[in-house]
Amino acid sequence: MNNLISVFMNYKVNRLIEYGVLCYENNTPFIRNVFQSYFQTYIDNYYYGVFNTLEEENYNRKNLKLEFTGIMEEMLYDYQEYEHQVSSEEYVENQKIIQDLRGIASEIVRIDSVSFSNKEEVFDVMHEFLQQNPALSRLFLSKEDKLIRMVRETYTNESRLLQYENQSFTFQEKKFIGRDDCVWYELIPNMKSLEIYRKGLVEKVNRDDKLAESKLECFIQMVSHQILLNFFQKKETKKIFME
Repeated sequence: MNNLISVFMNYKVNRLIEYGVLCYENNTPFIRNVFQSYFQTYIDNYYYGVFNTLEEENYNRKNLKLEFTGIMEEMLYDYQEYEHQVSSEEYVENQKIIQDLRGIASEIVRIDSVSFSNKEEVFDVMHEFLQQNPALSRLFLSKEDKLIRMVRETYTNESRLLQYENQSFTFQEKKFIGRDDCVWYELIPNMKSLEIYRKGLVEKVNRDDKLAESKLECFIQMVSHQILLNFFQKKETKKIFME
């Protein structure tokens, strides 16, 4: 089972790749794979605080560029294995692509930082954002309108995912005495959605050990959703325990 965070972040990577392909005007598997490496690195850095080539813990533009340089060097090193498997022309061209896409990816990830209140404001906000970022704007030039349409589609799909709601269970939050950094969630049946059944029957079924795995999956999805909401609402995510 993929939790909502994994689904959400994979979607982000794929959408950034689509922006990159639009900018670079080339959609070969090699180019998509190179973009994938850069954009996954960005997700690791920004959302998870994980650095793959640096001994760092803080995300900022400087560290991201250093990370991209490290990832580029790793890709160039690994690509040496293909030196005698492809033509000299293709080998040199792909080396150049790895280097060129570093700078492009570094600019494109800026788009992920733009926030919107609703779908209707995407065009104006993105247009202003591109004007304030001339390096990014130059990358898209006449493709600006298409990029904005893609960003609007991304925003719509992400908003739908953030509206996830479990119909069968709800959280009951409990606090730890003397521990403000922890929270305890009790997973309880949503009686309102199950009101067509007798309460006693619902509670009996809920205690059945055979449902433990399904309840755990529900819990993971609900917690994943809460973590995503906390992140985008700039709220702290505490250590979470389950009952």
